[in-house]
Amino acid sequence: ISLGEAGTGELDGVVDVCEYLGADTNLIIDAGTQGQITVRVGGETELKPGDAVGMALSEKDIHFFDSEGQAVCHGIAPRA
Repeated sequence: ISLGEAGTGELDGVVDVCEYLGADTNLIIDAGTQGQITVRVGGETELKPGDAVGMALSEKDIHFFDSEGQAVCHGIAPRA
């Protein structure tokens, strides 16, 4: 997922949590009816809770999980 300004990409959301882990930071983004999405970015980010972001999705890198947290799909087959 690539982050940009709100209104760009396939989804918009608001940063809810920034979890600094050193080399990386996990952002938990509230995407409204799409739910919460976790995005890993570089350790130093200017984003903070409350910031609006747009998310561009790379189909090959998307992972889906069921309600119990088990992976059900890794990536999406290219459209014909």
